[in-house]
Amino acid sequence: MNEKPKILIADDSEINRALLKEILGDGYDYLEAEDGAAAVELMRQRTDISLLLLDLMMPGMDGFAVLDEMNRNHWLEDIPVIMISSEETESYIRRAYEM
Repeated sequence: MNEKPKILIADDSEINRALLKEILGDGYDYLEAEDGAAAVELMRQRTDISLLLLDLMMPGMDGFAVLDEMNRNHWLEDIPVIMISSEETESYIRRAYEM
């Protein structure tokens, strides 16, 4: 039996994580991180993450710091990232794309 792809959802809002899982459905296995540091730790421990849904604005280690860590460790070569945020400032959007 084939394993479902694993999606890591990094968002400090439990409601947002639950909503994303509901929207995406049961075709995936989900890993959850309530902050950037927890997301980085999961990526250090696991090599089977298929996608990262990453909130930009989190307390402590934010999404930009997670992207920076992913660049340093070359994880972006293997794990695609979709940024999720209510922040609509052009500078935030540009910075996320550049990273």
